[in-house]
Amino acid sequence: MLLMAWCLTVLGNPVALNNRAAQLYFDGRFEEAEYLYHVALAGTSSTDLLRTAAISSNLGALYKAEARYAEAEKLYRRALGLRQAALGGAHADVAASMNNVAEILRLEGRYGEAAPLFERALGIFDRLGAPSRGDLGLVLNNLAEIYRVYRLYGEAERLLGEALPLIERAYGGEHVRTAMALNNLAQVLEQRGKLAESERLQLRALEILRRSSGRHDAELAVSLSNLGCVYTRKKRLAESIQLHKQALNLIGAAETPARAAVLHNLSGALEASGRLPEALAMLDESRSIRERLLGGAHPVVAYLLKDYARLLRRMKRTTEAIELEAKAQAALDQNRPPAFDRLVVPVAALKSWRESER
Repeated sequence: MLLMAWCLTVLGNPVALNNRAAQLYFDGRFEEAEYLYHVALAGTSSTDLLRTAAISSNLGALYKAEARYAEAEKLYRRALGLRQAALGGAHADVAASMNNVAEILRLEGRYGEAAPLFERALGIFDRLGAPSRGDLGLVLNNLAEIYRVYRLYGEAERLLGEALPLIERAYGGEHVRTAMALNNLAQVLEQRGKLAESERLQLRALEILRRSSGRHDAELAVSLSNLGCVYTRKKRLAESIQLHKQALNLIGAAETPARAAVLHNLSGALEASGRLPEALAMLDESRSIRERLLGGAHPVVAYLLKDYARLLRRMKRTTEAIELEAKAQAALDQNRPPAFDRLVVPVAALKSWRESER
């Protein structure tokens, strides 16, 4: 408590503390940022609903980046409740909080809970019109990830294709959010076999990330690895393996979602190179990280197990493969996708904004 009081006295008011924490977060100094966010919250009046909501949301974003999803969800829900109390139900900040909560639920594999919140956020941004088009693009981008997880790549591509121009117009062609939107669309294009287009978008995303200020190691690593997946499909296997290893060096040894994704991708390149034991070792580590972070019943884990079982079959370990296939299918049966006929949202705003900009 004495240290918190000192921080408030020396470093300034909660607004200044929040801003300083945000800069530390941007610089990748998460532990320091987390502490200052807590100090800022402690120094904020209980009657200042919007400031409390803003700081809570920022701290939630930090926990999300650290894959501390339960803690992030709690803070995002707090921010949503405070903003609804202060602003009503049809404000852009309320919709942004809905998107934040929905995104955490998506990351946790709770798609049936995430989908209605995404839809409510889309509806609010739709009614608010052109000033919210970037926010609408971000929601569409997040929603598309549900389709991608369930390997419904056609619908994911449609949503990501709608999201990209909205995000780029709102944030600019050199923004990290634009780079990640390019990366997400490129990833789906690769999975659909549209390799030339995917490579073009991945290379553009990489250039944006390399030129950006601040630390974006995880984003850069994922983009490098996704380009490696394109090269795996093109049989440029040495280049692919090199890119995945560069990505792992950027991420470091911490057990994060990004490391698990890159290990999974590297496994694919090693398998394509005929290096099956090494490929299995990469999947082992990826599986360990994902099961620890997400639990054994998460759809992302289930699809990893399917890949693991396929590799075991190639290695003539059929009994183990059958057991894993059954485990994966049980997890997918337990976590069926939400009602996608409701989620195919031909959002009116997309059409109206396109027509307004002709």
